[in-house]
Parts: sequence; C-alpha cells; structure tokens
Amino acid sequence: MSGLLVEVGVEELPSRDVARASAALAEALAAAVRELGLGGGEARAYGTPRRLAAYVADVAERQAVEEREVRGPSAAHAYDGEGRPTPALLGFCRSQGVEPERVRVVETPGGAYVMARVRQGGRPARDLLPERVAAVLADLPFARTMRWGEGTVRFGRPVVWLVCLLGREVVPVTFAGVAAGRESRGHRFLAPGPVPLGAAEDYEDRLRDAFVLADRAGRRAAVRRAVEAAAAAEGLEAEVDEGLLDEVTDLVELPTAFVGRFSERYLALPDAALTTPMIHHQRQFPTRRREDGARANAFVGVRNGDTRRLDLVRAGNERVLAARLADAWFFFERDRATPLEEMRRRLATMELGGGLGSMLDRADRVEAIAAALGRWADEGERQGLERAAHLVFADRASLFVGEFPELGGVMGEAYAAAAGEDPGVARALSEAVRPRDADDRLPARGPGRLLALAARAEELVAGWLAGRAPTGSEDPFGLRRAALALSRIGMAGGVPGGLERLVATAAEAFASRFGADERAAARNGVLAFVRDRVAGLVVEAGVPPAVAQAVCAAGVDGPDGVLARARALEAALEEEGGDALLTAYRRAARLVRQAGAEAAAGEEVAQAAPGAEAALAAAVSAAEEAAGDDLADRDPARYFRLVASLAPSLDAFFRDVMVLDPDPQVRRRRLALLVRVVRLASRGADLSLVGRRREEPVGA
Repeated sequence: MSGLLVEVGVEELPSRDVARASAALAEALAAAVRELGLGGGEARAYGTPRRLAAYVADVAERQAVEEREVRGPSAAHAYDGEGRPTPALLGFCRSQGVEPERVRVVETPGGAYVMARVRQGGRPARDLLPERVAAVLADLPFARTMRWGEGTVRFGRPVVWLVCLLGREVVPVTFAGVAAGRESRGHRFLAPGPVPLGAAEDYEDRLRDAFVLADRAGRRAAVRRAVEAAAAAEGLEAEVDEGLLDEVTDLVELPTAFVGRFSERYLALPDAALTTPMIHHQRQFPTRRREDGARANAFVGVRNGDTRRLDLVRAGNERVLAARLADAWFFFERDRATPLEEMRRRLATMELGGGLGSMLDRADRVEAIAAALGRWADEGERQGLERAAHLVFADRASLFVGEFPELGGVMGEAYAAAAGEDPGVARALSEAVRPRDADDRLPARGPGRLLALAARAEELVAGWLAGRAPTGSEDPFGLRRAALALSRIGMAGGVPGGLERLVATAAEAFASRFGADERAAARNGVLAFVRDRVAGLVVEAGVPPAVAQAVCAAGVDGPDGVLARARALEAALEEEGGDALLTAYRRAARLVRQAGAEAAAGEEVAQAAPGAEAALAAAVSAAEEAAGDDLADRDPARYFRLVASLAPSLDAFFRDVMVLDPDPQVRRRRLALLVRVVRLASRGADLSLVGRRREEPVGA
C-alpha cells in the first residue's frame, strides 16, 4: 500500500475557487480509487492560490484478483446438432476472454446453461490511474473556467505543472497538455524553483521547506494567529471577520501579518463606512483599542511572504487605504449636504430594466406595500414605518453608495440621523436590508422588520415579472438570498396578515406595468419558491426532510409557526400509532382521489349507518369541533394528536364498511366522510409526503 498524490499547479486562482475545488479533488480522487478496486484510505485536500492537490492513503499498487462464475447462453443455443460451438458461444467466450473448451454446462432450475470461470482484476494501478485522474481534474468545479493557447481543455486557470505519485513512482498522467512528474513548485518569490518530491508522503513537509503552507486548514489557523498576535503587540484587538479570513487564506501561501495606521480624522466616519473599504477592498482587518474597545485608527494586513522589506509593504497598504478613506470622506461630506428628499428624486434616473421602471418606481412600490403592512401596526409604529418607507432607497442615489454599493441602507441610516430624523426611522433604513446573508442578524421588531418584509416581497415579485427567476445553480440577481431573508424574518417574527397577502399585495403594486395573468403567475411562483426556502430552514433546524416538506405543503402563510408544526408532526409520527395514522390517511386519501368528482361533490345525504360508519362520523365531528379553525397553528402538538386519534375509527371503518357501495347514495355519504377526514388531516401537513417512521429524504 502506498499514498497517491495528485497536484495540479496553476497560475493564480481566484480565492473563491481554492477551497471548493481542492475539496472536490480529494473527494473525487478517493472515489476513483475505490471504484478502480485499489482500496484507499483517508483523503486529504490541499490548496493554495497556485495549486490544488489531494492525497489518498493506502492505495494498492494492483487490483485484487477475483474469480467468479459467469453464465452464458443456454446449452441448446451454445452448441449445434454436432456439438460444435455456435456463434453465440464464441461471442460469449470472446467477451469473457476464455477459450470455448474452458466452459462447462451446468444444470440450473431454469435449464442447462454454459458457465465460464473468469478472473477479473489484477491490473496495476499505474495502468488504471492515468485516465481516471485526468477525468477527475477535468471535472473540478470553478466559478468560471477558461481556455488558453490553442488548447481545448477548460480549467480555472492555465495549468503550469502536474504531479502524480503513487508512493515513490510517477504515474504517467497527462492533462491539458502537461505530463505529470515528481517536481512541485515552492513559493513564487521565496523558493521559485522546482521542489522534487521523493514520495507522495513527502508533499506537505517538502512544500513547507519551500515556504508554502499547503494545508488550507492549517494555513487558515496560521493567518488567524498572525493577525491576532500582530494586533496584540500594538495593544489592539483585531476584528476577524470569518469571510475575510477565508479570502485572505486563499490569497497567500505563507502569511505574515503587520499593523498599519491611518489618520484619526477618518474615525469620524460611520463605522461601516470606515471598515468596508478595509475589509472589502483592501482585505485588511479592522481593529479596536484593547483598553476601551473604541475603534482604532489601525488595521492588520497580511502579506504573502516573510518579514523581509515588510516596512515597504506596510507603507504601500497605508497609502492605498488612505486614498480610499479620503474618497469616502469626500463622498460622506458631499452627501450630508444633500437632503434625503433630493436623493430620493434622483432615483428616477436609475433604471432597473426588465420593464420594472426606475429605482424611484421601486421605492414607491415598497412604500405602498409597507403601508398595507402598517394596518397591523400600532399608531406610533405606523408613523415610523410610513416615514422610513418613504426614504427607504434614497441613499442609493448618494455618492457614497455609488462607490460602495454594499453600504446601501447603512448610509441611509447615517444620513437620516445626521438630518435629524427620528432614531427609529433612521435605524429602519439600515434594517430594511437585513439579513444580507445567512450569517447576518435579523431586523428588530418595529418599522425596520416590516420594511424589510415589504422590500423583499417587492424584490421577489419584480424578479419573477422580469423573467429573472433562478434556474438551476444560476441566480445572478440574488433572488434566492432575498427569499431566504424573507423566510428567516417571517419564521422569527411572523408576517402581519400572512405571507400570501403580503406577496399578493406586492404583485398588485405592479398593476400599472404588468397584466393580471402575469401578476398571478409571479405571485404563485414566489410563494412556491419561498415555501421551499422555509422547508430548507426547517430541515436545517434538525427536522427530517420529508416531514419538513409535508408541513410546508400544507401552507406557510404563518411562517413563524411552521417549525413548531413540523416538530409536532415528527413527534406524533414517532409515538405509538404513528404508522397507523399514515396508513389510514393514505387509504382515505387514495379512495377520495380515485372517486374524483364524486367525492368532491359528495354530501351526507342520510344519517350514518350504525356501527363503524357511525363511530367514525362521531369521531370526525368531535375532532372537527375540537380543532376549530386554527388549532394546527395555535397548538400543533394537540392538533396532530387529535388527527392521530382518528386512526382506530378509520381502521374499523375500512375493515367493516364497503366505501364504494353499489348504492350511489351510500357511496356518496361514505366518501363525504372520508373527505372530511382528509381535509382535517391536511390542515397541518400533507401526510402523503411522509414515509413510515424513517422516511427517505424528499427533494427540496
């Protein structure tokens, strides 16, 4: 057994590709080894801006040999009347690599057949791996691929070198016109020459000697330690943003941290306006003073290299950041002199495309949707909501947001506060864009939360009306993110008036631009899309996928109760009688579905027959009265127990009663009873989507 190492060296990869592609390489390489019958143990991924690599332990140098019996044609078809092999037998022998005289006839329960004993496997790994390794490399995921020179291979960046070692032996792989060898490369500047590898197991140590930390997890930890230590040495605490930490990790091969400074005057900028140029543009970590936690006029940068000439690197970082902050200060000062109402009027010049009008039209639509939501707010909250909704996108026309679009809403709060707006109104302008991503905090209760709901609903309906609905993995307009934000806000605090009313109100805000059929299609598409996002969040909370889908299929109009309903259903199914409930429900639903129009039009035209029918009718009436209109949302655990209590009566009904009786009047009466059962059980979940106890996952 030996280790298998594959490394593909490239020109600088975008940081977003390093982690995903290196993990995919390790996973796919380990799978290929297993499929080839070469064993394979632990798989480790390596990745830096200049290389993607994977190591698989315990790979056999040759496949194991297996012998097995293979059945061929029947004896009657294998030999002619004189006992000579027929073309059928000869073809079988060729396919199995055996001579005709090596086969034998065996009596089986199905008759006499020709059997051949064949040996499979035993091929050396050196012969098997080249084609599969090349295929694995060709299938690696990148955000974008490219071709270079006259080649036809597409890859994240041009391939410069290739290593493929099985133990100490080079495996003759060729990919993108580059033949594999045993020479890697060191750090681009500190060890630019070849790095010969004696064996696959030498990889990490040899690269470390060449100033490359190939293990991504180790390099990420090293970046964090270096940043925190550099800040501590200056009496500071670094704010280590996890996203920035990932990005910096995938921009360097040998991290060295340093502290830089900037003018104290820029501390007067809003905090987000100060830190955004550092994080998003310069990849620098903001800092605070250790003694009081106040923002410090310092940052921590990370270079790809050692400490040599670090002063020049620091000075360069300080110079570039100073220019960025000078621009930010200029934009901030100019914007503060412009009233928000003037900024709002300028939105008319910003076209959205797709027939959606201008940014001012969008602001008007959100204002109208927010006004509808305000009917459920108290007087003070409604007034704050109306003012915030009027100003919601005004800062998009500011100079600052034009330069730093990721600060939309954040700068709106700063400008509103500077203009003397109510603090709640100012805060609502920044909360309207939250959550920006899966890790962002939700807007607090009040005008900000309602405004966020209105803005997300308008954004989603606009996307559907403009033909921008996500397809496959493509989502250039970020509608998945918007739907996830709407789902998280709704699940945390509910949607006043219900989700369906909110989306319908958003659709009606486009009445002057799109027809009724287009608006209805957009409304239905958005609701289905959001329902899937809610189901995904329920699964993330630990609920089985099929249960999440079943509950969401019954409706997510009150998204804040969906998780409780899902957990109540999961508990009900695990209790004694859970399987009986599913079995009884499915049978009832199947009969109703098969009866079709007759079941839909059925009514109880006479008193239920004594016995099981009357018992079920009484049980259903009692359950309907106890459930009322809202028990599934108000007390889902009690609701599902109530539904489960019908199972014994249903079992007896199916055992003792012929539902599809020849008498039309009796048949309609019994079908009507089952319709009531199905309707009652469907208020909380579509139980047809749930399997018995340990269901198979249902796709989102």
